[in-house]
Amino acid sequence: MFKFRADIIFTAIVLFMAITALFFRNSLIDLTPIFLGEDILAMNPRVFPNLILILVSIVSSIFLYIELSNNSKFQSANQKIKEEDSKLLRQTLFIILTIISALVLTKLGFIITMFILMSFTSILLGNRNIFQIIIMSIFIPITFYILVTHVLRTQLPEIDFIQKLLNPILQNLPTV
Repeated sequence: MFKFRADIIFTAIVLFMAITALFFRNSLIDLTPIFLGEDILAMNPRVFPNLILILVSIVSSIFLYIELSNNSKFQSANQKIKEEDSKLLRQTLFIILTIISALVLTKLGFIITMFILMSFTSILLGNRNIFQIIIMSIFIPITFYILVTHVLRTQLPEIDFIQKLLNPILQNLPTV
């Protein structure tokens, strides 16, 4: 009996949901009720959701193609069951962590929320190098925050303390 792995089923579901969301994207993503000029909003509000859905679809498709074309892996039945349970637990924990992060995003701010999300995701994926986890969990969210808020002129939720810390950096950057 052929049984699909948990990661393949999860990726297939994510791919289906992303393609469905792309198909109905005009119904799911509203434009702003008032016209915002280029000085206020640099891009259409549909750009980020569409970009994310397209990238998720591409990555999911590549993953499914690689995994389904590489069926030459043979393992014992007990080892497969243990791995499946472990993968399913990690996927469930990741979904719970993502939902909690989305719920506390406006309370904790973007950088702190992404630090927590990236740290726990690294641990779930098996990274045990604490130095690497901390450096990447600080560097990537701050870089992304600066790019989005300064270059793309899009506002992200952030607490006042973090904004005051980043203000000297943002003021010294050249304007785009």
